[in-house]
Amino acid sequence: KQWYQRRVRGRHGDILTTVQDYIWLKLVHVLTCNSSAKDFRSNKDRITLSEVQEHVLQEYGENHFNSLQSPYLYALVLFLTGLYEPAIEVLYRNEESRANAIHLALALHSAGMINLSET
Repeated sequence: KQWYQRRVRGRHGDILTTVQDYIWLKLVHVLTCNSSAKDFRSNKDRITLSEVQEHVLQEYGENHFNSLQSPYLYALVLFLTGLYEPAIEVLYRNEESRANAIHLALALHSAGMINLSET
């Protein structure tokens, strides 16, 4: 909640009321069609999914989302941006959410969305 109030409300408080709204704002700018790189870069508001993912992992990260106290919030942000393995890892580290991490991993593996390692 503190992260959200500092980063989002100051800029877009009138339309963004949740972290999910902020993620939607980011994802709406992701290039989803097969445009050329020249066309893509001419629109300064467009970004790639990998850029959004890097933004979530590097610029904000676990500390901004207080993942030790609220693992579900950070896992949700990771999940919504397609970072399935890191989302599972965050949930797995917390004893209270470990079972959910295992179920999520099994479901995503069953759907062919992640590969499970032997470790």
